[in-house]
Amino acid sequence: VVELTEWRKRKVPQRRKSSPNPRAKGGLTRWFEENWVDVKTGKPCGRSKGEKRGYPACRPSKRVSSKTPKTVGEMTKSEKERFKREKTGKKKITYQHRRRKTKKRS
Repeated sequence: VVELTEWRKRKVPQRRKSSPNPRAKGGLTRWFEENWVDVKTGKPCGRSKGEKRGYPACRPSKRVSSKTPKTVGEMTKSEKERFKREKTGKKKITYQHRRRKTKKRS
């Protein structure tokens, strides 16, 4: 019996341990966890069909992962003003509000 179990250990490949959540967190799950808000008004992002408020300029308010874009709190006052202006204007919108990479000091 002992020889048989030893043989199985060597011959039968080890099964991979499955992660606790088979679906990786990302996509819409991450988006909802980031709690997106309108930079112009501070209300939650989006608007209903009949609502007569302007087009929302949304940013996340909470950092969930390293892939989260720059949050409302990380944007400077001038960045917020520029972002609002771009979203309300008629020109093409650029979404290049990236965080600056910090250099490690040695």
